[in-house]
Amino acid sequence: CAEGQQWRQALSLFRDMQQWRLEPDVITYSSVVSACSKVLQWQRAVNLFAQMQRCGPEPDAVAYSAAVSACEVSHCWKGVLQLLEQMRGRVLEADTTTRNAAVSACGKGRRWIEAFELVSSMRHLSEE
Repeated sequence: CAEGQQWRQALSLFRDMQQWRLEPDVITYSSVVSACSKVLQWQRAVNLFAQMQRCGPEPDAVAYSAAVSACEVSHCWKGVLQLLEQMRGRVLEADTTTRNAAVSACGKGRRWIEAFELVSSMRHLSEE
């Protein structure tokens, strides 16, 4: 559903799972968050990620990446920085796609210092 941009179907299946008392796992949450963010349904994506944090499985790096992408689409640089901080607190490594989305969100928000710091940290990681 995420790849085919069938976000409505993904949401419908997600709700059906909950109705049938099936517990969505981290892959399910990540897929639905990703499907929503790819079609500019970023509010739904962010809300689902927040739901996952409250009462779902513990988010992994893929789930965080999907949430970062949703924030990037909405130009929510503050949300991106908060998510990256949460990842660091959980000792989860942000991949290149996640970091690029974070830099993009900061750029769209005209947060040049934050964008520069993210790029600098990416360079530092590549040197290790």
